[in-house]
Amino acid sequence: MISVLNIALAASAALGSTPPAVKITLNSGSTFFRGDNAQVHVQTAQAGYLVVLRSDADGHVRVLFPLDPGTPNAVRADKKVEIKGRGDRDAFTVDERSGSGVVVAAWSPTQFNFDSMSRGGHWDLAALDSTQLSGDKEAGLVDIVQQMAGDNHFDYDAAPYSVISPRAFYGGRPFIGPCWGCVGYVGAPYGWVGGVRVGIGYYPFGGRVIWGWRH
Repeated sequence: MISVLNIALAASAALGSTPPAVKITLNSGSTFFRGDNAQVHVQTAQAGYLVVLRSDADGHVRVLFPLDPGTPNAVRADKKVEIKGRGDRDAFTVDERSGSGVVVAAWSPTQFNFDSMSRGGHWDLAALDSTQLSGDKEAGLVDIVQQMAGDNHFDYDAAPYSVISPRAFYGGRPFIGPCWGCVGYVGAPYGWVGGVRVGIGYYPFGGRVIWGWRH
């Protein structure tokens, strides 16, 4: 009985350790301010083909990878890929003032068909904007991937992100810290750390530091 139980537990552990078909991560804990550069990393368990789409807080859709419909988008097994913008820049710059967006990475063992979303060798921005999303942005992006995949199988992972307005939070009493000399407002708090609500402060001549306040 014990040996059977051990075998069952080992099988369960083995199944639990199976890596996902595709995994996407964003920098900054998925919380950004306007003007931040977003870094996107994707890892796939098997070789195949990859497409990465973003819906910003306003519902505008853009393809982050491949950069153009004809750009190679094959990926290798168990290989982490950093999604790059043009000129080898980060994947995208956050241009929303506030709200929430999402980035979806989809993997398929067969090539996607980009014909309905491209024109003249480039992404058709009008076609992408015609699918401007509201409500469930993740589901909307998955619908677009489904159009690209057709009847072929695909797996996907989604990374939602939030854009915080620097003036979204007021109040509280600053504690003595590295942010004396900052301009007179702070960003929305990231959370509580040791009884201190932690937020973002801005220096008058650029740059930002993490600081906090107590009530």
